[in-house]
Amino acid sequence: MRFILIIFLLLGVVKAEELTPAQVAKARNYNHSLSGKLRYKRLLQNMAKINKQEAREIAKEKIEEQKILYLKLLRRGARLFYLINTKSSTVRVDALDGSIMDKQ
Repeated sequence: MRFILIIFLLLGVVKAEELTPAQVAKARNYNHSLSGKLRYKRLLQNMAKINKQEAREIAKEKIEEQKILYLKLLRRGARLFYLINTKSSTVRVDALDGSIMDKQ
């Protein structure tokens, strides 16, 4: 049973979408001024195929909690995801395909 679960997890990681190199290059040009932060936030929102409301619904289905304390769109390398915190757990929802990346 564990072997089957490990194979499904590996297939999910291999199949997950990533940002294109051009999109990563755009996101790396980060300006720390207030207007630069707003442009960066808008850039990430435009790259995401899943909006905040959809990510919220996906997380609610997965963790079966109604109250979300924290939701933020983040980028790590070529991965774009929503970090969603509730009272008892943390979930990462892929912003490109809507899959669950990680649950703690």
